[in-house]
Amino acid sequence: MILVDTIYIHSYGGKILLEYLIESIAERKFLKEFMFFFDERLELEENFVLPKHIKVKPSHFSRKKAYQNLKANVETIFCLANVPPPIKLEKRVYIYFHNLLLLKKTSFNSLMKYYYLRFFNNSNYIWIVQTEYLKNMLSKRLKIKHIDVLKIPFFKTNDIKISKKDFNDKNLNFICVTSNLKHKNVNNLIKVFMNVKSKKNIKLFITMDGSNLTKGGIEIIFTGVINRIKLMALYSKAHFLIFPSTQESLGLPIIEAIKSGSKVIVSKIPTFKEICKTEYFFNPHNKDEMKASIEKACSDKNKSMPHLLIDDKVNDLINKLVENV
Repeated sequence: MILVDTIYIHSYGGKILLEYLIESIAERKFLKEFMFFFDERLELEENFVLPKHIKVKPSHFSRKKAYQNLKANVETIFCLANVPPPIKLEKRVYIYFHNLLLLKKTSFNSLMKYYYLRFFNNSNYIWIVQTEYLKNMLSKRLKIKHIDVLKIPFFKTNDIKISKKDFNDKNLNFICVTSNLKHKNVNNLIKVFMNVKSKKNIKLFITMDGSNLTKGGIEIIFTGVINRIKLMALYSKAHFLIFPSTQESLGLPIIEAIKSGSKVIVSKIPTFKEICKTEYFFNPHNKDEMKASIEKACSDKNKSMPHLLIDDKVNDLINKLVENV
């Protein structure tokens, strides 16, 4: 049996990854070979076909107990939520690492998480990441051999339809798919956007809670947290995605926006430079540079579109998990 440990995943991007993985395994007719540990906070859609699973409280000791009860029947373990198993195992173990912040030692809390990763790692475990940049960072920070870190990105885009957009329209829509975490850099984006100089009417949709703002032809609308269907509808209307993060492990909204036919205005950080080509990169720590990129996008007659430098490899991931089945 193959165990997929998804404890600690219950919302946002992690939940989308989990649902997509289950859907893809089901399409390949392998679902009967899998058992899942679900975070007890996880709520899937009503019509979602559930695999065999056990709901577990998101704590080290509850997770440890779940492993001890099941380990005899498991040949392969896949940890989707960044952290190794809570007990040492001499089995085939894969850990999908997609949270760059866990490698940062900027606070006592992050330091404890970092040492947790190091303590429970085992030399026979294989780590899987989404980008070459994260592979190098993980190998360096956790002292893992480069050969023991595989790059197998996967992400859901099969529900995204490309929309034709008029970038010369006098009314332009921007979208920022984000949260209120500090590294998302949203406060700086809001300040910058409200001071953009443009002859056009520009509207920015931000997917978090807040009070809407208006100034002349500029409008910022806070949508709150929205479901996948509403997000796809927003992408279909958006001429541009703005993604001002100071650090990211992947940048899924960039991939989604490009797939929907939008242009992207993004931070000049290693991850984003690895996953896409665009006319609009900026230093996320420089508000003037961010503002200049938005103003250029508003007036630019350049017809070139961004393109992706990364592909969904979900089938490669599944092949790796089932290779001994």
